[in-house]
Amino acid sequence: MSDSMQMSVWIRSLVLDVLSAMGYGGSRSDAAEHLGRSNDEGIDGCIRQDPLGLDQIFVQAKRYAPDRPVDRQAIQAFIGALTGQGVTKGVFITTSSFNRNAREFVRRGSHMKVVLIDGDELVELMLRHHIGVRVERKVEVLELDQNHFVVRQSCLSQETLTAITRAANSDSRRKSQLPLLGGAGA
Repeated sequence: MSDSMQMSVWIRSLVLDVLSAMGYGGSRSDAAEHLGRSNDEGIDGCIRQDPLGLDQIFVQAKRYAPDRPVDRQAIQAFIGALTGQGVTKGVFITTSSFNRNAREFVRRGSHMKVVLIDGDELVELMLRHHIGVRVERKVEVLELDQNHFVVRQSCLSQETLTAITRAANSDSRRKSQLPLLGGAGA
C-alpha cells in the first residue's frame, strides 16, 4: 500500500474516532464503521446513531493540501451519494478548508443536514476530545471566591482577604511545581 493510500485510510479512521469521541453513535464500539472501498460513492464511514441503524450519519473525509480548498462540486457529489444511500445526514471533513461556494451551498440548505469541518476545526475537536494527544500534566489554579466572604466581609479586613488570595495563589504555584521538584506526582 502506498504512503498516500495509508494516509487516506488513517485520516478516515481518525475522523471516525473523533466523531465517536464526541458521542456520535453512543458508547457502542461498533457504532462507527469504515466504508471506504470501491464503488462507495465517496462515502468513507458511517455512524449508526441507534443499535438498529435506523438513524445514520455518513462521513466523507478528504486529505487535501492547505492551498486546495474543497469546492461546491465535491459537496454536491457528497449530497448525491447521501441521497443514493437514502441517508439525510452527513459530515464532510477535510484537512484543508472549504471555499465560499461550498459553504454557501450547504448554508442555503436542502432536505439534507450536512456539516462541514475544516482542518482547523478538526484539530480543535481532536484536542477537545483527546484524540491523538495525551494529558501530560494538569495544573490547578485557585482563585478567591469573593461571594464566600460577602456575609463575613464585615468580620475580615481587606488585608486579611488579600492575604488569603496570596496564600491561595502561592499554594497553587507550589502544587504545580511539585513534579519539577521531585515531589508528589513526579
